[in-house]
Amino acid sequence: MTGRSRAWFVAGLAAVAFALAFWAVGEVDPHYYYTVAVRSMSTSWHDFLYGAYDPAGSITVDKIPGALWVQALFVRVLGFHPWVVLLPQALALAGTVPVLYDAVRRWAGTRAGLIAAVAFTLTPISVVLARVNIPDTVLVLLLVCAANAATRAVTDGRWRPLLLAGVWVGLAFQVKMAQAFLVLPGLFGAFLLSGHGTLLARLGRTAVSTVVTLAVSGTWVLLVALTPASARPYVDGSTHNSVWEMVFVYNGFGRLLHGDAPSGQLASMLMDFDGPPGLGRVFGPEVGWLLPVALIALAYGLVRGGRAERPGWVLWGSWLVLHAAAFCLASGIHPYYTAALAPAVAALAGAGLSRLPSPRWAVVATVVVLAIPGGLAVTASAKPITGLDGINPVVGQTVALPAAGMATMHGLPADAKMPPGLGDMHMLTPNQPLLDYVRSHHGSEQYLLAVPTANTASPYLAVGESVLPMGGFTGAAPFPSTAELASLVDTGRLRYVMVGGFHGMMGGPVAQEREQWVTAHCKPVDYPAPPGPPERLYDCG
Repeated sequence: MTGRSRAWFVAGLAAVAFALAFWAVGEVDPHYYYTVAVRSMSTSWHDFLYGAYDPAGSITVDKIPGALWVQALFVRVLGFHPWVVLLPQALALAGTVPVLYDAVRRWAGTRAGLIAAVAFTLTPISVVLARVNIPDTVLVLLLVCAANAATRAVTDGRWRPLLLAGVWVGLAFQVKMAQAFLVLPGLFGAFLLSGHGTLLARLGRTAVSTVVTLAVSGTWVLLVALTPASARPYVDGSTHNSVWEMVFVYNGFGRLLHGDAPSGQLASMLMDFDGPPGLGRVFGPEVGWLLPVALIALAYGLVRGGRAERPGWVLWGSWLVLHAAAFCLASGIHPYYTAALAPAVAALAGAGLSRLPSPRWAVVATVVVLAIPGGLAVTASAKPITGLDGINPVVGQTVALPAAGMATMHGLPADAKMPPGLGDMHMLTPNQPLLDYVRSHHGSEQYLLAVPTANTASPYLAVGESVLPMGGFTGAAPFPSTAELASLVDTGRLRYVMVGGFHGMMGGPVAQEREQWVTAHCKPVDYPAPPGPPERLYDCG
């Protein structure tokens, strides 16, 4: 191939990636939780900055809102439509293709770069994930940009690209927090191993890049930490309205150690999506098809590869091993987390296949190993992702959350019998009789009503109502406290409060304390209740 034909080929691959992610956009319901947050963030710069879940700016989403900022900006420009919310994901997937090609080309040659680009484009979980507005697709793009910059720092002899790699990782931290740091050992290790200059100089440059990484990573965290609590939303995912807890406990060590009630609740729920810890999480259909090829190539490259190639094996090998270890050891993960493995798997497989003695062999081997995952990727590009499927997009047939998982999700023992007819648990559609009642009796209060969790609030927020999402995503956040509830009622900002039901059970003691206050100070309202342990509406006016 000539340089121009290669450029056109890579551009065509990027177009294919975009098409796989976006051509059946009408078959996708955006993620109910993130979509409501994006709608709120698109209406107010204050809500945008802090990642507020509701238009009143009461509580944040349960993570740093980096990817949601992108979606909210698209909504501000193009209007609030499902396809607008999903468009940035398809663009991010398409953008990753040429960046990965360039990174692998610089390290292992043009043929390896082309094979890696094809392999990534046809990785099933990459396609499935890019069809839903979940942050990981943007995370992957930013981390591949970091890998490309670090590769340039090694191959070009300039260290400024290493600073740029730190910027990219810092931006990735704004998308999925500490997971972004899993690539740093590989990026910095490759530069320390083979960068230009003396070892002392390389250590100094790596230290400067580390400072850049931490500075960019800490911008939003510091902003929230330094803002008085009265001037910002409550930080979801924390028990003390602390951004540090949300980032490093609930979304960090809490996934391994169950550091507090919200993180323990979340980890228990996630285990039902992808089973107990173990290697099965990374050898599944999402990304496991090329994993054996990548591991064989990595072993060969570390043992037999030349000195000039060693930094790339270290970079992509560390990326693969550290991510796989984190996913296999975590208490619970979604299967789609493995999309973060796809660039490393593609890069290592591309380098390995390109080393076959004959170019013709390399082509044949690539076609053979990509036939099944490529077919799955094409099939998955058209599968409907509707209802609650969007919270757990998978390559194969979607299965309902098991009964044990449903019980755990709602604070019940794993063997509790779940009543029939629960539908979407009022996470997608509101309780219409309740909504009709509070609408007809609503006055000038700031909130139409308060509900037990952010999940319960989502369908009401989706239809444009101002609802107070008590307890945040898991229901276990101590927001609002009973004193804050009393203040909201006394100042006329809140009249109606919903408690009980399955969502009301999720928050444990914190939610029970709120419920006890409501039952002691407010008057029950008679309205048709949904099936199961009933949600109850109280008039606190």
